[in-house]
Amino acid sequence: MKKIVLIDDEKEICNLLKATLERAGPYEVFVAYNVKDGQAVCLQHKPELIFLDYCLYDEKADEVINFLKIHAETKDIPIVIMSGMGEMTYSSKKDKWQWLPNSPAALHRPEIPDSLKWKRYSEEAAAEMGVSVYLTKPFSRETLVDLAGRILDISEEKKEKES
Repeated sequence: MKKIVLIDDEKEICNLLKATLERAGPYEVFVAYNVKDGQAVCLQHKPELIFLDYCLYDEKADEVINFLKIHAETKDIPIVIMSGMGEMTYSSKKDKWQWLPNSPAALHRPEIPDSLKWKRYSEEAAAEMGVSVYLTKPFSRETLVDLAGRILDISEEKKEKES
């Protein structure tokens, strides 16, 4: 059974994502609602994959990412950043790219770094943050399950090659 840690401050979202993942595959999902608990759960369970909300109340995912990257037992775990902050979108009317918040609530959360606001593609945002994937909320259950499966398959293939 593959272990997944889900760190998000919205309990309803956590419950939905946990249930979705556990029904979809041989996954055991552990949940944390803040940075401190997220760090502890990751160290305790040593998951194969981490889904991490970018904004956790007044904290940012950067704290969790930096913490995980300095610990030998967690530094190689793939991390998926989930963010409802928004994304870069192309306006054909204005003929330019612009940052588009996903909702008015995104304007009241901690500010996303300027370096991420100007990344046109989620791959660029992920690379900037040092994570595997930047997943823009909202996303479908199918996207979540497919992404988890693909990342876990890639990680397993990598481990087999290293053995």
